[in-house]
Amino acid sequence: MKGLDALYAAFSRFPCPARLTGCPCCVDDACSRRLTRTPLRALEPEALGRYAFKAMSTWGTGQDYAYFAPRILELSRAGHDAFPGLGVDVVVRKLRDAGLETWPADVRDAVDAFFAAWADEVAGSWRALEFLESASPQLSAPGAFVQRWAAAAGPVAVADAMLERWVGQGDFVGRDAPLGWRGTDVAGRALVALFRDPATHASLEGALAATSSGEDAEVLAAALEALEPFR
Repeated sequence: MKGLDALYAAFSRFPCPARLTGCPCCVDDACSRRLTRTPLRALEPEALGRYAFKAMSTWGTGQDYAYFAPRILELSRAGHDAFPGLGVDVVVRKLRDAGLETWPADVRDAVDAFFAAWADEVAGSWRALEFLESASPQLSAPGAFVQRWAAAAGPVAVADAMLERWVGQGDFVGRDAPLGWRGTDVAGRALVALFRDPATHASLEGALAATSSGEDAEVLAAALEALEPFR
């Protein structure tokens, strides 16, 4: 996993908590001891995910979270994001709650590099836009990510996303970001800019002319019809 070793090296300055305290109503001391006594890279997603979800609200401090952060990031990127606390949006928010912006420069750089490598991995996948929405506060160039996604996914996927995330949302013509967008404004605007781009429209037209799939043709035609106000 690209960037992982550098991430662990940068975070090695944060020691394992001597004692991980939590709300006595919802955190068992035995669970806290298990987290601090298990080697960091051996922590399982179920146990760490539960902690990560409660971190800094009812369990531990920001300094404690920093110790566990590289393993949390590793597990989230490895696809364990269904566990509470390991979802990309939760991880990004918790990093900020823990004080990411005040951490040493080499730690912040390692986090940025890790997210950049992660973005490269998912740019062409079906999870790309979900990742963009969740991770955009950590992405230095969301516009470039949107362009990589479009190139890798192809016109039909772009048309499908356009229908789902933009033109199916009522008065979309004047909207600069998808309705209900949870990512940064910059990322939302980058996505809508792609949808509005004449080059995108030309790509959809070319794909419609070339396709032999009735299903794909239906998606492409619906997107092109919705784009008439911009043509």
